[in-house]
Amino acid sequence: MAKLVEATKKHVEDALARARELQQHGKTAADKAYAWAKTESEQAVARANEVFEQCKKAVEEAEASLAELVKRFGREKGEKAEKKGEGGHAREEEEGEANPPQPVPGIGEEAFWLGSPKAGALYVLKGDQMVRVSVGGPDDMKTKIEKSKKLAAKALKRLG
Repeated sequence: MAKLVEATKKHVEDALARARELQQHGKTAADKAYAWAKTESEQAVARANEVFEQCKKAVEEAEASLAELVKRFGREKGEKAEKKGEGGHAREEEEGEANPPQPVPGIGEEAFWLGSPKAGALYVLKGDQMVRVSVGGPDDMKTKIEKSKKLAAKALKRLG
């Protein structure tokens, strides 16, 4: 009987030792998974904050450009821009009425055209870079946009 008790005791002790090892292994794996998930989450939040700051900067730059265009062309609230011509007389700008920003597909992650039939600029966002291509001339707006897309694509390619 003593041999049977001793053998059973040994088996139980061995099983308990293996259970403790398994529990420790599981705890170690859980701790590593928690640390990994925490690190990954912190990195994702940091990246999201970087993207937010880049977008915020792009919006601020676009707003500044829009404000400059409004200031330059005086088109806020339908006002006509005036410049002093010869003899100090006011004359209307020749650029034409400004249009609201127009989305431009097919380039970058996001792009829009801002301008009038006479002059305008294409704003393109790709990754953490923004390119502004401004064109003028006798072409119609559709042609100017296409030319601007080609120039912006080349600029983005050179920027890497």
